[in-house]
Amino acid sequence: MTLGGECLLHWKVPDGDAHRAVWRGLLVDGTPVLAGVQAEYGPTTGHIALYDLASRSRRDVVIQAFEGYSSAQCLAVHEHRGVPLVAFADFNGTLAVWEARTGTLVSRVVNDADTERPQTALACGEADGRAVCVVGTQAGHLGVHDLLTGERLADTVLPGGWIHCLDIDDDGLVAVGYGQEVAVLDMSGAVTGGAS
Repeated sequence: MTLGGECLLHWKVPDGDAHRAVWRGLLVDGTPVLAGVQAEYGPTTGHIALYDLASRSRRDVVIQAFEGYSSAQCLAVHEHRGVPLVAFADFNGTLAVWEARTGTLVSRVVNDADTERPQTALACGEADGRAVCVVGTQAGHLGVHDLLTGERLADTVLPGGWIHCLDIDDDGLVAVGYGQEVAVLDMSGAVTGGAS
């Protein structure tokens, strides 16, 4: 049996918005929105632009995310208590979160120890009512941060290196793909232990 797919939306991003293939979708006040990372090669300022899928137009909010080109950026989105959030982690250790409606910076930390950069994977979730993000690195470091404050809640190192992808569920279980391996870690004690 062959399954076909109906194209529901096809739209060319406007010229000048040369985005890399880092896209995430979220709802902003009930409207479907795409967040995309734009990064040109060289010493430029990269940014995150938001696109309204209903009108197929770029929203007024543009988030200045990082300085210069970085070979890897991670983007994640999350809604916490009705507030749409955009999280970003780059190869240089910056982990930042913005409110998607206005582009207002919510939290920002720079992870600069050898084991905490370059950052290569990012996921957001809710654990015991607390908004959290998990960031993974090329060196196998895994850190859990409070999404609203940037505070580090937990961290560990997975032997075997490069974390390629990860996710976190509502119970604080973190699934990690690294190298040729997959692991599931229970980070709930650290995440929920500091919940406010």
